[in-house]
Amino acid sequence: MSDHDATDPAPTAGVTAANAPATATADATAARERAVVNTWGQLLQAARITAAEQDLDLRYLAILDRPGDEPGSSESLGRLESEVYPGEVGDRLVAIKRSAIERGRPQQGRVDVAVDGRVRSFEVTATPRHDEHGRT
Repeated sequence: MSDHDATDPAPTAGVTAANAPATATADATAARERAVVNTWGQLLQAARITAAEQDLDLRYLAILDRPGDEPGSSESLGRLESEVYPGEVGDRLVAIKRSAIERGRPQQGRVDVAVDGRVRSFEVTATPRHDEHGRT
């Protein structure tokens, strides 16, 4: 048997008067973060910039790109750099990114890619991420 009176409102879980401000703040923070991600996504799309996250083996983990544009389509997720860009282009991209990983600081380079019968030049910046101990 419960020790609350049948005339009392049933106990509730979740938001209470004590945690309502914290919950509202967390909800507002999450909404702001979603808005920032959406805004950055729109800016990257308008600027024709691709942003990608790769592991130390250069396997694509996440890609933010214009829908349907190569490079960086969702078909690239889980694939290695050399699988997405075989040959000379892939070799150049791997060299830029490996240099960033080895040096522990951003590296830049230019890559020319044939797209629809035209050569397009891409400025590439590879920026390694570091853990709390400064390791790449």
